Amino acid sequence: MAPSQSPKRDAESASGRLRICVRLLATVLGLMCWTACVAPETDPSTEQAVPAPLPVDVATEAPLPLETLLFNARQWIADGDYARALDLLAGPVAADAAADQVRERALLRTEARRHLLQSRVVDVWVQVKDVPITLGEQAPVELCMANISSQQLRIGGVGASGASAFRVEAMCEEFPADGTQVQHKLTTTLSLGPELVLEPGCRQAFPFTIDSSEVSPESPTARIYTIAATLHTGSLQSEGSQQLAALIFRPARLLVLPRNWEPLQVKPLEQLESALVRGAALHLPVVAALLPANERAQGLARLQRAQADPATPPQLHTALRVAVQLCKRLAERVVFPPSGVSDRQPL
Repeated sequence: MAPSQSPKRDAESASGRLRICVRLLATVLGLMCWTACVAPETDPSTEQAVPAPLPVDVATEAPLPLETLLFNARQWIADGDYARALDLLAGPVAADAAADQVRERALLRTEARRHLLQSRVVDVWVQVKDVPITLGEQAPVELCMANISSQQLRIGGVGASGASAFRVEAMCEEFPADGTQVQHKLTTTLSLGPELVLEPGCRQAFPFTIDSSEVSPESPTARIYTIAATLHTGSLQSEGSQQLAALIFRPARLLVLPRNWEPLQVKPLEQLESALVRGAALHLPVVAALLPANERAQGLARLQRAQADPATPPQLHTALRVAVQLCKRLAERVVFPPSGVSDRQPL
């Protein structure tokens, strides 16, 4: 058996072990303090690190400038998104907004509400004969209304703030053989009656006539009537709601031609070529007006070639210009007033 160590060496060995333990404990405590200083805060309920909030002020989104708002609303109305336009226009207006922009906002709200009403509740349009009438005849016209909703529709009647009436406007454009442009505006008012009730899916027509000889009866020229109407009503009730409304009817176009136009409607492209060959200046505008929609582009091209042809007789130049004007007008979409025509013509 090995001899036992001396008491002095035992004491030195114990003292060394104690110093090592103290150093290890100091190292562990230092690491714990460092971790507590740099580690993120923890949520006791989840035991997961929760980032400290950043000292940044997040501002609320600024409202759109009124000019931008009006531009967007006009675009959505043009695209047929009337509900979205109304939502946009429903917000408050700044106290320092320009007066003209405030007025435009009010007009756009009225327009969007009307479009929404006429796309969901009631459809209105002007209807005319789809064939020309002869100058001097009475032209039959109808103002048509249809309930396109699933509820009963009441217009006027008890509780209305005023009588309901149609305002009818007709813009007459003459196309004289001398190439001048003559425009006349006619207006009339028709009563709706005490009350109109339309059940779902039902329609009602209000007929009247236009005297085609009322304007320049002595002038044997082709003419186009563009007819529009507005129903002003003090009360329109549908789907449990009541509101004031001005319903704007889709316009219609009526063609009026001089007497004895009927023979020229047979094969109008051939009639057009024959009139050019014969130099029949009076026939050219009438035949141009009689061209069906699927032949109008071809007929217009032929007229324009004749205009550019040096061999075309001078007496045809004016008639060709009138015929081209008629072709172009009839090819346009029906709007009121017609494009390029002022609606401020004297009555």
